[in-house]
Amino acid sequence: MPNWKALLAGCTTIIVLGLLVQLAFIFLAVGYTELTRAYPGLTPYARILSYLLGIGVFFAVMALGGYVTAAVAGSRVVLHAALAAFTVIGLSLLATLSGGSLTLTSLGFLLLGMAFAVVGGLMWQNSSRSDTQR
Repeated sequence: MPNWKALLAGCTTIIVLGLLVQLAFIFLAVGYTELTRAYPGLTPYARILSYLLGIGVFFAVMALGGYVTAAVAGSRVVLHAALAAFTVIGLSLLATLSGGSLTLTSLGFLLLGMAFAVVGGLMWQNSSRSDTQR
């Protein structure tokens, strides 16, 4: 039986941080648009940089969500972190599909997001073990 408090804490962390990151990304997109208007030669580089930054921050948010989930769960951290990530990403994909089909890219983000959440959970597990050994 999963720890519902841990799943709620992890999902809430991922959703809140994800929304804050999206807000910051919108502000950056406005600046990016103004920059490319003034310097059109930077357009391809700025676009690649924004995608790389967005992907990196997404995975960092997933890892932090897995860390929080594991901290609240205390046990079976891999299961809880993966469930929290699957729930949030699955709901997000479900909301954006609207009759469309699941693509390979979205499936990749689902699996990688779950993997990074598990990494965050394992990071908590390793840090809690090292705390008890001191």
